[in-house]
Amino acid sequence: MRQPLHFLWTPEARALRAVTALFALTVAYLAVTVPPFRAVQIWSFTIPFGLLLLLVPFLRNTGRCVVGVMAMLGFVPVWVDTGLRGYLKYVHAADPKSEIVLEAVANTTPSESLEFLTHEIGDVLLWVGTTAAVILLGLWILVRLLRVRPIDNRPVRRLRTTRTIFLILIVISAFGWYQRPWRGNLPPVYWSNVLDDVAELQATWAEAAKVRPLQIDFAKSVLTSADERPKTVVLVIGESTNRDHWSLYGYARKTTPQLDAIAQDPENRLGVVRDAWSVDSSTVPAFRSMLTFPLPGAETLPDGRLNLIAAFKAAGWRVTWISNQEDSAVRNGFAGYADRAEMLNRVSGRSSVSMDRKVLPPLAAALGNDAPRHLIVVHLIGAHPHYRLRRPEVFERDWGEDAVEKRLEDLDRSIRVIEANDDYDEVMLYQDDVISRTWRMAKEKAAHTAVEWIYLSDHSQELGEGANRTGHSATTAGGYRIPLLLWSSAEDRRVTASRPFRGDWLSPVLLDVAGIRLRGTDPTQDILRSDYAWIRPNLPFEDPDLDRVSAK
Repeated sequence: MRQPLHFLWTPEARALRAVTALFALTVAYLAVTVPPFRAVQIWSFTIPFGLLLLLVPFLRNTGRCVVGVMAMLGFVPVWVDTGLRGYLKYVHAADPKSEIVLEAVANTTPSESLEFLTHEIGDVLLWVGTTAAVILLGLWILVRLLRVRPIDNRPVRRLRTTRTIFLILIVISAFGWYQRPWRGNLPPVYWSNVLDDVAELQATWAEAAKVRPLQIDFAKSVLTSADERPKTVVLVIGESTNRDHWSLYGYARKTTPQLDAIAQDPENRLGVVRDAWSVDSSTVPAFRSMLTFPLPGAETLPDGRLNLIAAFKAAGWRVTWISNQEDSAVRNGFAGYADRAEMLNRVSGRSSVSMDRKVLPPLAAALGNDAPRHLIVVHLIGAHPHYRLRRPEVFERDWGEDAVEKRLEDLDRSIRVIEANDDYDEVMLYQDDVISRTWRMAKEKAAHTAVEWIYLSDHSQELGEGANRTGHSATTAGGYRIPLLLWSSAEDRRVTASRPFRGDWLSPVLLDVAGIRLRGTDPTQDILRSDYAWIRPNLPFEDPDLDRVSAK
């Protein structure tokens, strides 16, 4: 005697439930990672593979295996694609084709990629584990389906509602495969396009050498005057340095004792800008915003912006570039203009243990050069993760259970975040030593010629204040809050302390201290001028300090 509603346990009904479960699993995973409309687009590509599984009850062993493999070839790429999108969305607040992701991939070697994943192992394992769980659940559903008994000779029950649903699904799928914008989200096509975008970006960087003469010629065409008095400008660019972790800016731990002492001596007239932000949260875009700028007519240049180093070359300055980072984008885009480039770090990646004191001997040699007008750029590796690799062991400290640790505990931060803060603060102590040494060397040079010394970081790091994680952050204030120090052998730079600063306005400052005048520049962006006019940058986070200075 047949059970009531026996048709619900027939092979064809079990196949229908399995396909429905696979569709539901896919939709649920997509729903938490991509916008609804894009989720529909991506899901539509799995429809033919799901409907293919409805043939399983009509097939025998070999046919079932073939159909099962074909179906997984449709579902698994979508699940993996969804996991990758989810990782980028929730960890980096980015889309795979966003500028920050493309530049990071284009500027990263395979070894550095592995090191990056190691640094973010917690987030990586979370999304790898989630995706693996989805795949295993999908395989479990498929295996159970493959075990159903074959259809016997009885007629298959056909429901009008089921036929209608099938027809709707086929129409949606056909539309998705037909529409080119929808096909662009098919995982193999989408990620192939991402790789093409990366290759195009790398080719653009490779063209940098061809662009340099164009940049210099354009700079000469807009150059109106250049001060020919001897002067040396030392620009020290830090890496991943958060001003909130400097005792110079009020941090509870004594992380910058040497800079504190320099700033406290009134004879030094050191300008400590209290409110400074980068406008980018990673190195390559930060360098672009700091060291290139728009000018009328620059639209004819490949990047549409004038390179600051090209402007110095056009004005007859000698340029020395000293770097402790192995970064092809910065090297091609900026260091390539230098008369002498010292690339001290021969090992790319986050596991590099090249200490920043390496820059001091080349800096001493550059300061000893008798060029009348000399721009010296020093690019530090700073606090580039991994933090523990950025300071010698002698700078290791036991901070104890202090106010900083209590603050993080009150914010319910993980042990990993608390430990990363301890490591980071040791790096700040080492950076204090290196930065203060560059200042002392510049001050010694001032006995012979006029000197301008400027220090700032390209961007900052999130250290648990805005989120329960550490590292680069595009969505919290911690990724943008940088220090800015200004010193002149001839001027008192302390007048800048109360003025806010944005990193993309660095170029006007450097042009001013060098005495280079270009047609079309905006003097109100120069923090050194009395007519300086602050404009709040459009940044993707909330920051009470930014609100405060912008409300004045």
